[in-house]
Parts: sequence; structure tokens; C-alpha cells
Amino acid sequence: MPLKVAAADRKLLLIFAAVVTLLLAGMALLGPEQKQESPMPSSYSSDSGGAKAAYLLLKESGYQIERWENPPRRLPKGPGALLILAEPMWVMDSDDRLALQRFLAAGGRVLATGASGGALLPEGRAQGLSPLKGGWLTAKASIPSTLTRGGEIRLNAWNHWATDNFAHVAHYARDDDALVVSYKFGDGEVIWWAAATPLTNAGLRDAANLELLLNSIGAPARTRVFWDEYFHGSRRGLWGDISDTPLCWAMAEVGILLLAVLFTFSRRSGPVRPLVEPSRLSPLEFVETLGGLYQSAQANQVALEVAYQRFQYLLKKRLGLAGQPDAATMASAVSQRLRYDRPDFAAKLARCEHAIGDPVLREKEALELVQALNDYSRDLALMPRAQEKH
Repeated sequence: MPLKVAAADRKLLLIFAAVVTLLLAGMALLGPEQKQESPMPSSYSSDSGGAKAAYLLLKESGYQIERWENPPRRLPKGPGALLILAEPMWVMDSDDRLALQRFLAAGGRVLATGASGGALLPEGRAQGLSPLKGGWLTAKASIPSTLTRGGEIRLNAWNHWATDNFAHVAHYARDDDALVVSYKFGDGEVIWWAAATPLTNAGLRDAANLELLLNSIGAPARTRVFWDEYFHGSRRGLWGDISDTPLCWAMAEVGILLLAVLFTFSRRSGPVRPLVEPSRLSPLEFVETLGGLYQSAQANQVALEVAYQRFQYLLKKRLGLAGQPDAATMASAVSQRLRYDRPDFAAKLARCEHAIGDPVLREKEALELVQALNDYSRDLALMPRAQEKH
């Protein structure tokens, strides 16, 4: 028996289906695209073609390694430094090429990969392989050397090195195509790989590839490794170049000098106004003068006596007491009439009466008693509002 749906319900279902269809279509068209892996062997990249694993491995193995985001002219000169140019993406200008040659001539070493890395090298002879020969291949050792101790390597190569120069030594080759080459330049050394595969996250899992990387770099204690990211696009910019030079301190000194000039100019050129002196008739000055007299005379009991007599006067006025009531009388009257049952009230008043006649009363004790009398006056609402607010 067919299910009957009311016209209103059918209309609602159609509207809901249309909204869901529009939402799905919008998600398909406007949703985030799948992230494509970058083939660049950067030490920041964790993609299969990246080289973050190799960078961290070298760092944890005790190598003095750091990412280099400065131009080649900033490289330290002398033996023991190795620069890794893992398929650079940016082209060197003439100044960069000259700086790289000076780095090599002074005893530095360069490990470059791919056609782009070979193009930056002095005496670079990197050439493309034919489409039939390029791709994933296994390279065998051409000669026994420190670079070939790990055995056969596997890499995704589309370039080879033209070995028409007898000073260029081919360590790995496929048929007649040299894939790993080294040669001397000045006091330094150049090592070239046909591809960066042995140092990538995917290629590093091959033991022979890892051996090639470690053999190319050398012993950790004698090698300081600079992993180039400058030609991968990670550049410090103008301020990064200035911050490591004396120009930064010179700018700071100029800034301090300008601030000093501005400060002195503003003091000389500002409006001249007379200083505001407090009035000699100020009540606060009278209080400070009177307090100074009590302090210099060490008349602590006199200051307490003034505060106690004022409290006695205000309480007598509030309760209508006759004469000069003593501490016990005041405590009893306050307890009976005002229901003020603070436990220390009677004892404090008795202590005030005794301390008034004490010539060696300490300043600290006198201050505590005066403060207690002020608290009682506030609790019993003995002070006028204006005075209490002040």
C-alpha cells in the first residue's frame, strides 16, 4: 500500500532536499583543496620529498648543523664548514657565485644536488639525461672511496655529470652516466649528486642512501653544517641583514642622540610656569608642625591625652554623661545604651587612662591607642560626617 504524504509535508521535504543539495555542492566547490606535497627538499618540509628527517637526524647525531637563511657572502670562511645546496630554487647572481667560490677557495665544502645545484657550482657540468634513462634507478660504485662505502644507492635522477675533466672524480654511475661526483676547488671540495633523493624523507630509509649522506658530510666533530634555505625562499630580509652588523648599534646611538636633543629642546622651549607652593595656612601643615613638636619633645603621652580627651568629650556629648567620666563609666554606658560589645573596648580605655600619666610611653604604643580610639569613634558614629569622610 503506497505511503500517503500530505502536500505540506511533501513541500517541506522538497525544500530540505534542495537545501542539502546546495550545501553539498558548495562544499565540493568551495571546500579546501587537498594539500599537494612539495618536491622541494627543504629542512622545514615533512613531505616525502622534504628533508626534515635528515636535518633532525644530523642534529641529534651530534653534528653542528643550522639552517642558513643568509646570502653566501655571510658564510664563515675556512676549513671545517659544509654548505648543503639541496636543489636550490632561486638563481644565484654574480655576487653570490663569487662568494661561493671564495667560500670554497678558503677551504669550505659544498654538497649540491640536482641540475639547479650543479648550475651554481664553479666548473659545473650537470646535464640532463635522456627520457629513456631518467627516473628511478640504482647506481653502482665506480671506484672504492669514502663516499661509496655504503654500497649501491637508489635515486630518482634526471641529470648526470659530464666527466670530461679528469679532476672530477665519478663515485657512482649508471652505465656511462656519472651520478655522484667530487672535485677540488682551491682548498675546498665540491660533492655533487644527480638528485636529492638520498637526503629526502622517503629516500633516507634506504641504508645505502643514509651512508652516502653521512660519508659526504664527514665526521661530526670536524664539520659545521649549514643547510641552505636561502635559495629555497627563506630569507631574513633587510632587517635580518642589518641586525648582525654594527649598523644596528649605530642606529640605536643615533636614536638615543635624537631623544636627548628632543628632550633638551622641549625643556628650553616649553612654557615657563612658577612652581605652586602650598599655603602656609593649610590644616595639614598645622598638623605636621604639631606632630613634629610632639616627636621632638618625645611627648607621646601628650598626643594620646589630646586624642583621649576628644573621644571622652564626643562620647559624653552623645550619651549625656556628666562631669569627666572615667573609662569604666564610659564602657558601661556604651554597653548598656548603645549595645556596643566589642571585647577590647573597656581594656583599651583603661590602658589610655593609665598611659596618659606615663612619661616613658613608647611611640608605637601611643600610636596603637590613638588608632583604637579613632576606630571606636567611627563605630559609635561620634565623629562628624565631614571629618569622618576626610
